[in-house]
Amino acid sequence: MSAPSVYETYLLELINRARSDPNGEASRYGIGLNDDLADGTIDSSTKQPLAFSTFLNMSAASHSQSMLSGNYFSHTGSDGSSASERIFAAGWTSASGGWSTGENISLRASTTSSVGFNTATIENHHEGLFKSSGHRTNILEGRFSEIGLGQEVGSYTASNGVTYTNTSMLTENFADGGRTFLTGVVISDSDNDGFYDPGEGLGSISIVATGASGTFSGTSWASGAYALELTDGTYTVTFSGGSLGGTVAKEVSVSGENVKLDALSAEAGQAATNGNDTFAATSGNDTWDGLSGTDTVILSATRSDVMVTTTGSTVTISGSAIGTDAFTNVERLQFNDGTLALDLDGTAGQTYRLYKAAFDRTPDNDGLSHNINLMDSGMTIAQMANAFILSAEFQNTYGAAVNDSAFVTLLYNNVLDREPEAAGLAGWLKRLNDDGETREEVLRGFSESLENKAAVLGQIEDGIWLV
Repeated sequence: MSAPSVYETYLLELINRARSDPNGEASRYGIGLNDDLADGTIDSSTKQPLAFSTFLNMSAASHSQSMLSGNYFSHTGSDGSSASERIFAAGWTSASGGWSTGENISLRASTTSSVGFNTATIENHHEGLFKSSGHRTNILEGRFSEIGLGQEVGSYTASNGVTYTNTSMLTENFADGGRTFLTGVVISDSDNDGFYDPGEGLGSISIVATGASGTFSGTSWASGAYALELTDGTYTVTFSGGSLGGTVAKEVSVSGENVKLDALSAEAGQAATNGNDTFAATSGNDTWDGLSGTDTVILSATRSDVMVTTTGSTVTISGSAIGTDAFTNVERLQFNDGTLALDLDGTAGQTYRLYKAAFDRTPDNDGLSHNINLMDSGMTIAQMANAFILSAEFQNTYGAAVNDSAFVTLLYNNVLDREPEAAGLAGWLKRLNDDGETREEVLRGFSESLENKAAVLGQIEDGIWLV
């Protein structure tokens, strides 16, 4: 296997830049797209991006090294081989039976240290090849889908006998064998220019494309580049692991041609912990597992702008402004106009149910929000239950001196909508008088009972709306 170097990856980014906008690349170098070519030889349409092939990388690197060490510069190898023969000898095959190949070679030589493994040398290689009509047709050939790049640096003696101590020998091998790829780079983009630079690539990043056509997975090379062979279809693509710092999720459709999809660390969500985390959703398709704790996702949308569907511990949110997001173990969705609490078995649900058990009413939003915040900050449900019992509302509703029998009876009425049966009342009074249970513990027991949960479920099964 021959993984691309950071400079070979940079070169492919330049090549794919040219293929995405042929006229723009020609203008960048001050030439016409068909200079020194018959009119219309190259059209200005966007060409599919090229994906690295490790087999083509091997054939390219081998030929560059052969030319450098053998002091020659030719498409014919030292053993008389052609470009196509070297490509197949390296292990590349056609998936469809038909195939096409091409090759560019370039040499940059100097007696100083300016030529070598650096961006300036790569840019000089690319500019020189693009300005050359024959090489430009290879770079912009729409049929090609795969590429191999081989840059080798060392001493080279030219045919005139001059030895250049610093020589960069480059081979570009192009091919098409009927395969389709998702390709691109995963980068940190430290200079915020939106373009790959050597040193910005993130290696060992897991890339998983999931769709109706199947699941395809791969890993970015150390340079940050990746190439994932797949079939036509629409996919949710997730980038995760390594030093990405979170997960990037995007949606892409593939139909007969390669697609370029890059991921930036700035797009990655906050890495989840077992504490209370906050994740800012993007306008794309996000996925995030909040793990344990009370976790919040911030969405740049109003509640009415999106559809929320909950299945088990996963909530799916879709809307024109936010894409389609899938979050697991997330308790709160913070919208522009309020927060939807999904933790029905957590502090939000426990607080909501206390209102039914203690006051037999739907909670007011201000009081509910305040009390949920207290619970989120560490107050226990028993402490909250005690606060309810000591509240002015409780005492104004039931009186300042409610005896144990009346206390248990009001809980039966609030939660079960009936008077207690004799045995049930006696059992609760025993727990209060003989077993040492406190009133807040009894209130908590009624509040978290299956009966009370069922009584309020219809009000909160889609979440608890807080403003």
